[in-house]
Amino acid sequence: MLIASKTEGALKVSLIGEIMGENAWFNSDAADFGARLAQAEGAPLELWISSQGGSLDAALAMRAMLAEYEGSVSIHVAGFAASAATLLLCVPDVPVIAHRGSVFMIHQASMVASGNSADMQKAQEILGACDDEIVKVYQLRMKCGEDELRDMIKAETWLRPEEALELGLVSEIAVETSGGYIAEPRNPEPQPDIPAALDN
Repeated sequence: MLIASKTEGALKVSLIGEIMGENAWFNSDAADFGARLAQAEGAPLELWISSQGGSLDAALAMRAMLAEYEGSVSIHVAGFAASAATLLLCVPDVPVIAHRGSVFMIHQASMVASGNSADMQKAQEILGACDDEIVKVYQLRMKCGEDELRDMIKAETWLRPEEALELGLVSEIAVETSGGYIAEPRNPEPQPDIPAALDN
């Protein structure tokens, strides 16, 4: 789901939940995203992501739109950036800020296929081509060689913010000041001897 608001000349877009591809009921998130960027007319863009992933083709299209956007862009991850959602982070020279509690996951492409052996072989070819492009997109951002990236997506790799920063998937981790109570170690008062107290 995409939620957008424009205030003080800037556009804030929140990507929450699954990245939807085109289906019989809805336009794809990529189509919606493209329309919102066109309406923004180059205004500063702030993209917030909390998504488990979804449609690979929609995510690749949205990433390309971000790369070609004529205005300034910043990306914030607050929650999950997993699977296809991580591809949106791979825009060169765009700041990507991970907020505390963020979790990242990269893996190989997947699909549902049915049919005979030729159909299964074709599905394997499609997935192989998708994995090749996924690796190339990650190489735009991450400080990893091709072989390392292939091993990471094959293993389905989960990353903490510090690990994503080290690998270059994000550019910084947000520093959040606490407005609440930070617990100190307790040294409770000695408790009375309950049986003795009852005797009294």
